Amino acid sequence: MYKKEFKLCSNNNESKLYEEVKNGIKRREFKFVYQPKYNIKNGKLIGAEALIRWHKSNAVIIYPDSFVEKLEDNNLIYLIDYYTIEECLRKIYYWNNIYKDNLVPISINLSKSTLMRVDFIDTLEALIGIYNIDLKYLEFEITEREYVDYSIDNINNKIDKVRSMGIKVSLDDFGTGNLNLSFSMNIDIDTIKIDRSLINKIGQNKKIDYLLRFMIDLANKNNINLVAEGIETEEQIKFLINTGYELGQGYYFSKPINVDVFEKKYLLHKND
Repeated sequence: MYKKEFKLCSNNNESKLYEEVKNGIKRREFKFVYQPKYNIKNGKLIGAEALIRWHKSNAVIIYPDSFVEKLEDNNLIYLIDYYTIEECLRKIYYWNNIYKDNLVPISINLSKSTLMRVDFIDTLEALIGIYNIDLKYLEFEITEREYVDYSIDNINNKIDKVRSMGIKVSLDDFGTGNLNLSFSMNIDIDTIKIDRSLINKIGQNKKIDYLLRFMIDLANKNNINLVAEGIETEEQIKFLINTGYELGQGYYFSKPINVDVFEKKYLLHKND
């Protein structure tokens, strides 16, 4: 049973919201599906994004758009972020021991407020110390949606510490949030992910087509990778390839899939 409309603690009480999420984590109600990322020119798998789902005890599956924003508004999103980081490290450690030759980088969403927490680097280092994986297989996708009142220098300082560990950092959902193009290009990141809301307008809005051409040129000059999200049609693929894009994800290639399917399809057998 799936449900997108879901109310956490209808009275919006922060302490009750905290307890509800902590109990959900304790009961391991938060699970993950994986959406593959591809080289769109040759169809080769180049990574996957871990997407969280809340499996409630009443068999309802809650999508993140029903709880993430509320957790951000109440400064509690770090609970989910820290849980996600540990679960991803645990999974990569497991996969490395079984599917080492076929392992690909796994990316996870990370809220800017979590990144900027005083305890973030210490917490991250502690988790890394437990699982001891090659950190080239971990990537953080920093969400653009959430607004935080920090300077570019402060954000870059945190990102530099993360990248110095060998973890790649992406800016997620470009085109939907509070950051403008100039700000995005001044953040020290490896990748910008173009939101599906822009990709869906390919061939329908000349301004969007121009922006996507401008973005690939600007990204190339700044040594930043671009990933097109939400690719669904042949027309979009042709435009992106002809424009110079190489990386993407979306239903055209694969919907998010559960861990068993991901392992059998991509990790059990070598994907050349």
